Amino acid sequence: MRLRKTFVLGLVFTQLIGCGSHEAQPEAETVVENLTSVKPKPEVIAPIKRAKPIRYQIEKGHISYIYDGVQKGTEEVYFSDYGMVEIKFTETVRDNPFSGTEEKISLITFMKDSAICVVDKTTMNARKIDNSLLFESAEESESLDLNEVAENMYRDRGGFIENQEIIAGVECDRWLIESTKTREWRHRGIMLKTDIELPRNFVKVEATAIDTVSSLPENIFDLPENVNIQDGMSMKQWIEELSKPVERRKVFDIRKQKKN
Repeated sequence: MRLRKTFVLGLVFTQLIGCGSHEAQPEAETVVENLTSVKPKPEVIAPIKRAKPIRYQIEKGHISYIYDGVQKGTEEVYFSDYGMVEIKFTETVRDNPFSGTEEKISLITFMKDSAICVVDKTTMNARKIDNSLLFESAEESESLDLNEVAENMYRDRGGFIENQEIIAGVECDRWLIESTKTREWRHRGIMLKTDIELPRNFVKVEATAIDTVSSLPENIFDLPENVNIQDGMSMKQWIEELSKPVERRKVFDIRKQKKN
């Protein structure tokens, strides 16, 4: 997810007005020299004020991804409202470290503002997650720009931009976060490629196409009618649970949720 702080900058020229007796005025050539030596001063303008956060610097779009490494497969992502409304359709397979077998992952992940709903398509069970943490994080930016927040977080972890590369036809900043052995390619706040080195494997997610011009399909953000949605934990609690190896499976295995 390239993250930039958005500023509106203006340039203002300072005018010099001289007054005095006719005899004290400099010659015309000197006046021209003095005027051309005046330097423009940047005007300091307050950050943009928004009513709610933004994730991306693009209003809407559709992105196609491929997975490789630990998971292999595809993902289709649609977003609007600068990333504050987003739905992902994920179809992958992975090796299950708990059972030693390969398992299919078929998910719909829907996010709208401070709520996330993760639907397991094999059972149509879903868990609703409170994502208020997103809004709390946005307050670290005066302009509620989550791109800026993420960029600062990367830098706090020793991350930096290595260079620019083209992914799916658009220019991206390639970030290196050495502490997590991660590289991310970001375009205006959108993550278009991720490479993560693991002890015995790797994670790779890469966009193959991005369309920010065409209209989004009608009703694309509607969940299937037969989804059984259950309340889950908050995103903050979920992150805390991920640090507990014994509980990790309980958090991610939403297929064990029973229908009401």
